[in-house]
Amino acid sequence: LTRVKEHEEFGDVTRYLIKEMSRLGVDVRTDTTVTPEMVDQEAPDAVIVATGSLPRIPGGIPGIDETNAVHIRDVLLENVDVGQNVAIIDRDGSTRCLGVASFLAEQDKHVEIITPVFYVGWNVNFMSLLPAYMNVLSKDVVFRPMCDVTGVDGHTVQAIQYFSFKDFSIEADTIVVSHAGVPDSALYRALKEGGAVGELYAIGDCVAARFTDSAIREGTEVGRKVASG
Repeated sequence: LTRVKEHEEFGDVTRYLIKEMSRLGVDVRTDTTVTPEMVDQEAPDAVIVATGSLPRIPGGIPGIDETNAVHIRDVLLENVDVGQNVAIIDRDGSTRCLGVASFLAEQDKHVEIITPVFYVGWNVNFMSLLPAYMNVLSKDVVFRPMCDVTGVDGHTVQAIQYFSFKDFSIEADTIVVSHAGVPDSALYRALKEGGAVGELYAIGDCVAARFTDSAIREGTEVGRKVASG
């Protein structure tokens, strides 16, 4: 999300935590895939698994698997090429959805957000929602609340308005899905089944995909528990 100009301050969280780990002498190993065998070799007293979640395109939308639908995470990481006309299927009501809409509109792309609830960004607090709306609407992003996607046929997104029951379609070069990821709990389950770790904890998105504050809170609670044990 820090790739979005309006959300660069989110990077302060990471920068602060990196600085604190350096100050406290924490041994940080990046670009390393942790395996149960590696954990056994280290022989730790406690293991805290925070492996996050994996992106997914939800099922239940006819034709979506046969299209160029991409997950919103891949758009932020610029892992995919995004066409000129973009339809965002919003299923999590997050800041991330509005941020990506702004990110793409900055590139002069036409963006439409389709969400089944009463308004776009329903999981964003009101004080943050106001400037987010001012930002994306000034860039001609189109909101389609109270609508849901009924199918995808090539570059055509078929949808329905819940209250008028009217069908409509949107032509999109790229379909972006804003949806919670799937918990990446493989390491935790392997360690639990192995039974060799005395204290084993799972925190953050590898338990259930949520927001940053939940992961930080869980990390703090488990860290204090381990430290006091």
